[in-house]
Amino acid sequence: MAVFGEIEGERHRVGILETVPGREEQFSYDPSFVERFPAAPLSVALPFQGEPYSARRARPFFRNLLPEGAALAAVARKLEVESSSYLKVLDALGSECIGAVVLGREDVEAPAEAYGYEPLARETVGAVFREGADGVAQLQEEAKLSLAGAQSKMGLYLERKDGVAHYALPCGSAPSTHIVKTSSRRFEQLSENEHFCLRVAGSVGLNVPDSFIDVIEGQPLFVIERFDRKVLPEREDRAGADFHRVLRMHQEDFCQVLGLLPERKYEAGGVRYAKWVGDEIAARSTDPVRDLQAFAKLLVFNAVVGNCDGHLKNITAMRGVLGVMFLGA
Repeated sequence: MAVFGEIEGERHRVGILETVPGREEQFSYDPSFVERFPAAPLSVALPFQGEPYSARRARPFFRNLLPEGAALAAVARKLEVESSSYLKVLDALGSECIGAVVLGREDVEAPAEAYGYEPLARETVGAVFREGADGVAQLQEEAKLSLAGAQSKMGLYLERKDGVAHYALPCGSAPSTHIVKTSSRRFEQLSENEHFCLRVAGSVGLNVPDSFIDVIEGQPLFVIERFDRKVLPEREDRAGADFHRVLRMHQEDFCQVLGLLPERKYEAGGVRYAKWVGDEIAARSTDPVRDLQAFAKLLVFNAVVGNCDGHLKNITAMRGVLGVMFLGA
């Protein structure tokens, strides 16, 4: 798979993720990308080097682009592959990942006609989430979209018209603008609780994205703006006059920053992740004092509201301002 990155809306070939006969996968940087963008490696855990990165070094970054648990299992069933075959899943869903990464089988950009958005009726969106993980997996496969995390969620393009949210499915390599989730059978009011906690976090000074509850045929959906996307005022020519141009912003969760596989997102005995995160912020942030204060406030807030899921994948750093903290979404 060719690995592309978007910088200010321009797509560039970063490198290639490939399997070698008799060996595991490896990742190699494209020398022309290194020469042109010497301060923009794919991950802080994968600094530029001439030789390929082994699977042990490269796998944490790419594995953390994928869903987890039941969400990954549902997608794998839809694709008719083993959930452990992460490269096959990534190959199928790599057109729209977290951050500014796009993966493709060919070393060329998708044809312009493949880029765009397919409007979705609100009833269709409600029906998809009513089906649970399998319904979301179907839509993810259609959009070639991968979102990390254990919950079933979908990235969609959203615009409000007359106070009503209108959704569209990204096609080709078009980026989404929002993430949509619903409550689970186990936690019936998860959507409302997540929105409430996010708004409380914003009220105490934490940097959080906009969110709202959209009720479709009695079903509450949690809708949150993607902090790794920037919607521009101008319209997107490739998608027609009905849609705005959307830029991808690169991000890494702290499993990627620390080079850890997703199953290590929770602390084990004797491990102190808060110190590891703090050390990375102190060493790499453009404003370590501000970001260490934000991280400390996030830890206190999680303790106060009883959030026991503040793992490494729910702490994110933006490239260029590494260490800026957001609540996981």
